[in-house]
Amino acid sequence: TAYMQRARVHGALGNEKAKDLDIEMANYLNPYSHLMYSSLDRSRLLAKKKYGYTSDSGNDNKTEYTKSPLRADIYLEMLEDSDQQRQDSIIQLSIQQILAQDYDAAVDNLESLEGSGITDNIALDLLGVISMKQGNYEDAITYFDEVIANDPDFVIAYHNRSICHKQLGDYQAASDDLNAAIELNGDFAHFYFTKALLSERLDDDKAALANYEKAIDKRPQYTEALVNYSVLLKSLGEFEYAISAMDKVIAINPDKPKNLFLRGNVNLIYGSYEQAIDDFDDYLLLNANDPKAVFNKGVALVLNGEINDGCKYLRRSESLGLEKSADFIEATCD
Repeated sequence: TAYMQRARVHGALGNEKAKDLDIEMANYLNPYSHLMYSSLDRSRLLAKKKYGYTSDSGNDNKTEYTKSPLRADIYLEMLEDSDQQRQDSIIQLSIQQILAQDYDAAVDNLESLEGSGITDNIALDLLGVISMKQGNYEDAITYFDEVIANDPDFVIAYHNRSICHKQLGDYQAASDDLNAAIELNGDFAHFYFTKALLSERLDDDKAALANYEKAIDKRPQYTEALVNYSVLLKSLGEFEYAISAMDKVIAINPDKPKNLFLRGNVNLIYGSYEQAIDDFDDYLLLNANDPKAVFNKGVALVLNGEINDGCKYLRRSESLGLEKSADFIEATCD
C-alpha cells in the first residue's frame, strides 16, 4: 500500500519513472496492488449482485418482471371510464392476484368478465400479462392482438406486446409497438423505461440513457428507472452521476438495503473507499452474513489502507463460502 501511495505522489509530480518503479514493486509484493489505480480492475474483481430492474426473466414465473409489464395504476386509470362497479372490483382483485402470482385465481376472475364492455378489454389484456409472466409469449401476443383489434387505442396492450416481441427476439416489432404506445400516450414513464430496456438489449447505451432520463423526467421518483440508470452509468464509467442517481433512490426508499450494496459498489469502483465502507456497513447491519458484501467491505478496507481489518472481513467472506476470497487473501493478507 505504501508503494502505491507513493506512486500516486510521484504521478502527481510528474515523476513517471519513479512512479512506474513503485507500481512494479507494489505488484511484485501484491498482485492486486493495481486495484488502487484501476477502476476497471476494481469493477472486475468485485463480488456483484445483479440489482438492475429488467423484464428479461425468461420462463421463471417466480421472477417478477419487477414493475415492467404490470403497473396497477395504468389499469385503474382506465377503469375511471367504466361505471360498472362489480366489474371494476373484479379487475382490481385480479390485479392484486397477479401481483401475488396467484394466476389461477386471477384467470378465473378475469374470464368471468367476458362481454362486459371496456372491462372486457382490460380483462383480455391482463390474461395476456399472465401468459407473459408464465413465459408463454405467443399466447400472450394472441391476447394483445385481440385487444388491439377491439380497440386500436388501447395503449397498454401495445406496450405489453412489445415485451413479448422482445423476449422472442423480434426487436423491430418490439420497437414498433413501443413507438405506437408512446405516440398514443407519451405521458407514461413506464413506456420509456421499457424502451430503455430494449435499447440496452440492442447495445444502444446512448438511447437507453436518454429513455431512462425521459422516464425519470415523467416520474421523478421512479426508483426502478433510477436504479437501472445508475447501473448503466456505472458501466460507462460515469461514477459521479451513478452515485447521484443512487443517492436519490435511497432518499426515496431508504428501506431497501440492496440499494446500499449497489451504491457501495459504485463508490468502491470510483475510489471513494470510506463512503463504500459506510454503505457496506449499513447493508451488513441487516444482512450480516452476505458473503459478497463482507468481501467487498474487506476490499474497500484494504484499498483504504486498513489492511488488518480488511483481511478479517476477507477471511470471513471465505468462511461464508465465497471461493474467490482465497486468492485475494493469499496475495494481500498471508
